Amino acid sequence: MKRYERSSSLLTIMLITALLGGCLGGGSRPAATFKLTFIVLNDATKMPVEGAVVTVIGESMATKEADSQGRVSFSGLKGTIELIVCATGFANKTQTVAMDKERSLTVHLTTDETAAVIHSTDDLNKALANNGGIQHPFGG
Repeated sequence: MKRYERSSSLLTIMLITALLGGCLGGGSRPAATFKLTFIVLNDATKMPVEGAVVTVIGESMATKEADSQGRVSFSGLKGTIELIVCATGFANKTQTVAMDKERSLTVHLTTDETAAVIHSTDDLNKALANNGGIQHPFGG
């Protein structure tokens, strides 16, 4: 009978320990993280925007540049994040994403009508001439 009582007492102690461990967070797992993959495209041409800068803001912040296919991937994300996508000649795009599963998105950037892309001195002079008569800072 004593052997049965010892076994019963040991079993009771183990059961209470397991229950308290689970209730008090002793058995909790780290929060799941997920991967976000997306492609940045020019909305007008549907072509990839190589070099677009993508920033993810959430529990932490990360910035990456789109490859020649316009692809960008981030891993280890959780919770709600904010995406900011920027590229020369395009309007910035902001998007909120709930990272509760693996996600693949496509971001379409539109051209920024107020931006001037300068490739030469002539382009610079034209842009300045169209900007309320502002003069070229280096003369000419």
